[in-house]
Amino acid sequence: MSAIIGSPARKGQIVALERQNEYTSVDMKRHFYTRFYIGVVEASSRAGKVQFVRLAGANHATLVGISDRVLTLNGRPEVQAAAKALFASITEHHRGFDCGEELRTAIRAHMASS
Repeated sequence: MSAIIGSPARKGQIVALERQNEYTSVDMKRHFYTRFYIGVVEASSRAGKVQFVRLAGANHATLVGISDRVLTLNGRPEVQAAAKALFASITEHHRGFDCGEELRTAIRAHMASS
């Protein structure tokens, strides 16, 4: 179940996707880590619940998983414009941001440069 933070997301809007990843180490222990990705909403319900997101650097939409959280960015036009510039600047596979603060800093850097 994806959580909607802030306002409902609409198709074409830039959002942040918080995704929890998992890997198993050699000693068979499960480890979890979180990454933040920036993406464009490809499909959402009438209520604004995001169903598919196209991540930066990808040419296909991915299904929003049960453990994923969709974070809508501030609705101010300058924030959305900076987020779109950041999205456009990532042209190949992106490993994501380690924390939300890294993503916020990247968006602010694009705001300052424009």
